[in-house]
Amino acid sequence: MTFKFKIVAGFGAGLAILILVGVLSYESLIRTAEDRAWVTHTHLALEKVDAVLADLLDAETGQRGYILTGDPSYLAPYTDALSHVHQNVKELRELTADNPVQQHSLDRLEKLIAARLAGLQDRIAVRSREGLAAGAEGVRQGRGKENMDQIRALIAEMGMEENRLLKLRS
Repeated sequence: MTFKFKIVAGFGAGLAILILVGVLSYESLIRTAEDRAWVTHTHLALEKVDAVLADLLDAETGQRGYILTGDPSYLAPYTDALSHVHQNVKELRELTADNPVQQHSLDRLEKLIAARLAGLQDRIAVRSREGLAAGAEGVRQGRGKENMDQIRALIAEMGMEENRLLKLRS
């Protein structure tokens, strides 16, 4: 081997190593960007899950305030929650469109939400027609707690599913 060949071979090997390092670095950056996108996606879904529960709690708060006071201004959180809960469920459905497990959970959740909101509306109507005692008795006898417990359990399952998927993708 000539000296010139050794120099060219050394530079060629160095260049090949630099190209290999560049390709591996690029692939690593792509994987990191994909991972970051999934983490962001999961956090958005978890925020929407939490927002749905918060909306329902706001609706309950407004309903209870109205039942206790008879003052329609206490229905403001209830009214706001009605529009927000449906929007948050819609956005959650879009975020989880690629996940049949979450879509099935959302189908169940929407039924529970509809039942809960109907119960809240019913108690408000009873309070309006029959007064405080009837409204309070309706809350006491209603299935509201059981319904909210089911919603909380389903929302917890949905959160666990999102976290499970995040761990799989990491």
